[in-house]
Amino acid sequence: MGGFYGSVHLRGDRDLVKAAVEKVARAKAIRCLVGPAIDRWVGVYPENNGQDQSIGQKIARAVKGEAIQMIVHDDDIFAYWYWRDGKLIDSYWSRPGYFGDEGRAEQDAMKGRAEVFEHIVGARTAELAQLLDRKEGAFNFEVDRLQ
Repeated sequence: MGGFYGSVHLRGDRDLVKAAVEKVARAKAIRCLVGPAIDRWVGVYPENNGQDQSIGQKIARAVKGEAIQMIVHDDDIFAYWYWRDGKLIDSYWSRPGYFGDEGRAEQDAMKGRAEVFEHIVGARTAELAQLLDRKEGAFNFEVDRLQ
């Protein structure tokens, strides 16, 4: 059995993030851990290993600015969703069709675009693009891609 990891990271005021997370957590009947602000990024760690993408989406819509949710599922899948001002800007799914044909078309389209992160990673955009390459066997464990 592989690892399950998931978190949402938002750039902005921690108090605003915390208020939005509390509202979403109450509505979803879950608990979340809200970390400290580090370089204006606040990490949110939802229960159930952060596997529910709708949590990040709801928080991103409530907090204007940048938000990204990243998950690793059973060390076989790495995925992310990146929002700006509540609008989905980019997404990535490392192994389309892993769960079968349902949702396959959407997962195929989730290829990731490293250039949307240039303002964050700077000159390392090409390196990020290599990490997003879906080439089979590139990573034995998707947590390695996450790191």
